[in-house]
Amino acid sequence: MAFESFSEFLAMGKHGFYIWLSYGCTLLILLVMAVNSMRQPQQQLHKIRQRLQREQQLKAYQQRKAEKNKPAQSQTNSGEVV
Repeated sequence: MAFESFSEFLAMGKHGFYIWLSYGCTLLILLVMAVNSMRQPQQQLHKIRQRLQREQQLKAYQQRKAEKNKPAQSQTNSGEVV
């Protein structure tokens, strides 16, 4: 081994703080990226479900609105002579 003791290995010739800090930052970034990669498909599915639900609610609202307006229009035009 190039180092005489474990403490010298950690010190890395007075550059240990920067070396271990860079390793720690790199590991943290890789972990965050891995977690985001695992969560992203679930989030996309959730957004798709919400969008489909909103579209279904809008379609149902439009149908109810059309049904309300339909009888009112047929009554006004049914007995009139133009």
